Amino acid sequence: MSVPLSLLVAEANRLLQPENFQDYCPNGLQVEGRQTVGKLVSGVTASLALIDAAIEREA
Repeated sequence: MSVPLSLLVAEANRLLQPENFQDYCPNGLQVEGRQTVGKLVSGVTASLALIDAAIEREA
C-alpha cells in the first residue's frame, strides 16, 4: 500500500504532536523523498547510519 507523502506527514503530526515538544533540533520529516510513500523508516536522530539503513531497505 502506498500513500501520498503529505497525508503521511499530516497523520504523523496529528498522532505525535511534535509542536508540543521543545527541542534543540527540528522534529518531523527530515529527509523528503518521493511524493508517494510505500515504505517508512523512522529513527530518533537523523544520521548517515539511518539514511544508509533506509537505502538498504529501499525505503
